[in-house]
Amino acid sequence: IVSDLKIRGSWGQSGYDAGSAFEYVEGYEFTSVSGGYVFSDGVLTIGMVPPGIVNDYLSWVHTTTTDFGFDLELWRGKFGFTFDYFERLEEGLLASRITTVPNTLGANFPQENLNSQKTKGFEISASHRNNIGKLSYGINANMTLSRLFYLHREQEPFRSTWAEWTSGTSFFGPAASGNRITGRAWAYKRDGIVTSVTDVETAALMGGSLGNSLMLPGMDLIVDVNGDGVINGNDQMPYMFAGSGGFGDALNPPLQFGLNMNASYGTFDFNLGLAGAAMYTMNKSRYDQWGYGTRYPMFWEKYLDRWHTQNPTDNPFDPATVWISGEWEALTANTSNQTSGLTTDKWQMDATFLRAKNVEIGYTLPTSVAKTIGLNSVRAFINCFNLFTLCNKNLKDVDPERAEGAYRTSNTYPLMRTFNFGLEVKF
Repeated sequence: IVSDLKIRGSWGQSGYDAGSAFEYVEGYEFTSVSGGYVFSDGVLTIGMVPPGIVNDYLSWVHTTTTDFGFDLELWRGKFGFTFDYFERLEEGLLASRITTVPNTLGANFPQENLNSQKTKGFEISASHRNNIGKLSYGINANMTLSRLFYLHREQEPFRSTWAEWTSGTSFFGPAASGNRITGRAWAYKRDGIVTSVTDVETAALMGGSLGNSLMLPGMDLIVDVNGDGVINGNDQMPYMFAGSGGFGDALNPPLQFGLNMNASYGTFDFNLGLAGAAMYTMNKSRYDQWGYGTRYPMFWEKYLDRWHTQNPTDNPFDPATVWISGEWEALTANTSNQTSGLTTDKWQMDATFLRAKNVEIGYTLPTSVAKTIGLNSVRAFINCFNLFTLCNKNLKDVDPERAEGAYRTSNTYPLMRTFNFGLEVKF
C-alpha cells in the first residue's frame, strides 16, 4: 500500500545586509554643492557636516528558517500527498529608536537592529494518476498559505487601547509574546443604499455642518458601529483583507492554489493548468482612472447603469425629483459629506480568482502512418493561455492577477489571452 514515505526537516541561520553604507563612520562629510557658500566672487567653498549620532553596533539582519514535512505515495503512485510547514524569523530589522530627547539635540537617531517579524505558513499538494484501458490521466492540486506576523515594531507608546487595537503594528503585549498578524484592512460596512429622502434623514450623520444633505440615491448607508450617530473613523472594522499592492509591488496574496490535469487517449492528449489566489482585495477608487469620478477624462460604459434623475435638468437635491434606479450610485463631482469616498467592499473588492492559465489539446499521428511518409512522429496541437477567469465581475476589466499598480488604481495592463497553433515533426 505504502510505496514511498519520507519525513524530513531542516533548520538554518543566515544573515543579509541592510541599511546605508558607512553609518559607523564618525568623521565629517562634505556637503553637496547646494550646501556650499560663496565667500568671494567666483569661488564656491564646500561645507562640512557632522555625521550625527553614530551606531557602532549596526549588524546585518539575522534570519532563522525552519521547515518540516513529509511525502507520502500510495498504491504505486495512484495517490500522492506532500505537506510542508515553514517559518522564517527575521531579527534585527532596521528602525530608528523612539525616545524622548531635548529639542536642542540637533541630530537624528541612527538606524539600529530593533524590529523583528516572522513569516509562517504551510504547503499542501495532492496527486492522483491512473490508467484505464487506453486512457491515462493525472491530477495534481496544490495550495500555499503564508502570513506575516509582526513581533516587534519600534514606535511611540499607545495612548489608549483603541489606538493599539486600530494600529497595524501593535502586538498586544511584550515583544517576546507579540504576534500581530498583518494583511487586514480597516473599512466601513455597508447596510443597504439610499433610495429615498427618508433614508437620508434617518441615517447616521456624515459629520460637518452639512450633515447628510449631499447624500444622493444609490449611495451606501454605513453601519454606525459605536452607535454615536456619526460616521467617522471609529466605525471602521478590520473585516477585509489588504490590497494587492501598488507602486510596482509584486502580487503575492496569502493564499495561492493551483490544479494541473493531463490525459491521453490513444493518439489524443490534453493538458489543463488552473491557478488562483484568495485572501486579498483590489482597490477601484472612485477617483482612479477606472473609476466613477471626474478627475480623469475616462468613463467605463458599465457606470452608465447608475441612479439618475428622470430628467437631466432636474435638481438632484430636490425631494420631489423622480429618480431612475441603477446598479451604481448617482454621479457627483466630489465625495464631501457623502459615503461614496469611504473604504467599503464596493470599491475595495474581494479579489479571489481562478484562472485557466493554459489549455492544450494535441493529436499525434499514428506511428505506422508517420513511418510511411518517412517521419518518426507528427503531432498537431492548439493551446491557449489565460483562456478565462472566474472572479468578481467588477474586476475582470482590471485583472485580479495583476498588482494594483501606482496609486493603487489598478492601472496595470491586463494579462493577454493568446492562442497558438503548432505542428511538431520529428525526422
